[in-house]
Amino acid sequence: MGLLRFVCSSLLFFAVALAWHADAFGGTLTLSWSNASATADGISVERRTGSQGPFAVIGSVDPRATAFTDSSVSDGTLYCYRVRAFTAVQYSDYSNVACGQTSTASPAPTPAPTPAPTPAPTPAPTPAPTPAPTPAAVTLSLGSAGSGGGVIVGTASGISCQGSCSYQFAPATSVVLSALPAAGSSFVGWSGGGCGGTGSCVVALSTDTAVSASFVALPVTAGSPPEGLGSGSPGTPPAPTCCPAQMGDLLAAVLPSARSVQVGSAATAFVSIVNAGSTGAPGVGISLRTAIPASLDYAATDPSTNQPVGALNTPVDIAPGQTRTFVISIVPTDAFPPTNTVLNLGGPDTAISPLSGVNTLWLSAWTAPGPDIVAVSATSDRDGIVYLASDTGAGAFAVATTNVGQSGPITVSADTGPVAVPVSLALCRTNPATGACISPPAATLTVEIDATTTPTFAIFAQRTGALAFDPVANRIYVRFTDASGTLRGATSVAVRTR
Repeated sequence: MGLLRFVCSSLLFFAVALAWHADAFGGTLTLSWSNASATADGISVERRTGSQGPFAVIGSVDPRATAFTDSSVSDGTLYCYRVRAFTAVQYSDYSNVACGQTSTASPAPTPAPTPAPTPAPTPAPTPAPTPAPTPAAVTLSLGSAGSGGGVIVGTASGISCQGSCSYQFAPATSVVLSALPAAGSSFVGWSGGGCGGTGSCVVALSTDTAVSASFVALPVTAGSPPEGLGSGSPGTPPAPTCCPAQMGDLLAAVLPSARSVQVGSAATAFVSIVNAGSTGAPGVGISLRTAIPASLDYAATDPSTNQPVGALNTPVDIAPGQTRTFVISIVPTDAFPPTNTVLNLGGPDTAISPLSGVNTLWLSAWTAPGPDIVAVSATSDRDGIVYLASDTGAGAFAVATTNVGQSGPITVSADTGPVAVPVSLALCRTNPATGACISPPAATLTVEIDATTTPTFAIFAQRTGALAFDPVANRIYVRFTDASGTLRGATSVAVRTR
């Protein structure tokens, strides 16, 4: 059994030093390290099979933890690991790579021939044991893990758990659980109860069962969170202030603008609906209007905390001048290409007209995992509008991203969509701490975006003609496509002359 040691790099804003090794014990590999960090929110563990190939996140642990046991390994196989610390806004550099190989199961020895035994007197039959009585109730224990937050809700009455909770049920009860991430968080998977992945968790309660949902914090842009349409930190419900995507007196916005998930995994997004009228809007809810092979659930959230409140799929009343926020979860049941998914937003007396990139969601589903880029924009006035100077005609805005899917090469580009807006565009990758370009501005940029990483970009606009203020038509779209040209993420802002 080899001992491998290495040290993790310093993390921006705080220092973390780890020395760790991989030990093989039969069907598990155990990592241990010494942790000098006092400010991290957690430690992310990544693994690859063999000495080459991509790493994938297999879990995260408490920042005070000094060990991790990987039991999802096969006999006689080499695995390599790396770790890094993280906070809600930053990741450290990766540690060195440590590798370990599980042992190969030895064949059972051939037993020696056993002589025929001498028949013994037949004993009196032993009475069959009395079966244990069926318990009157079983306990379902729920909890959350990871650097983010969220709520676990269930089909059984009363299940709405934030933190740690327990519920009593009759034996043989079947419960379907869903995880709703809080603002600024993403749901990354289940553990316990026979559940895995990011779809619904179905638990058949024959004995006491514990289930945990893991949430990770998404990155935010430097400075104060932007507030306008198409802006804000990932997971923050957008405030639809700049663009009248409306019918009657309701306005709406959706963030992020695009998701790309594996079949059976949940694509979450946040919705804000404003009643700009003088009368109330009763029974406002959300459903799918575009016909795609998927199911949609939604829950209202508390605008002050962005935590889900109330029961799933329950319409709400919106008073005049009031904003209500929601989280939606769309689970595809079959694969489909990027589709501009229109939502039914409103109530029996009110509805909202679709506006692509503002209150719709570009959604795709795939049979194999791939990149899923959550992108949000930040403008100087925090209103979702990039202002071009009246004298020079120049302006700029920032885009923050996180890849909540698989690693892969991503091409970043900017355009004005279906409208020929008189602007020229260029972009660069930036230093997340300073906002300075670390690559020359260009029309497109191809970068390798690993899973859970958070690259940032700057987009530069130069006016080339007269530009009226029309935030519905005059927009700049930033798109993230994979090597095949498939859309994996997007965001947009309005553009005008100051």
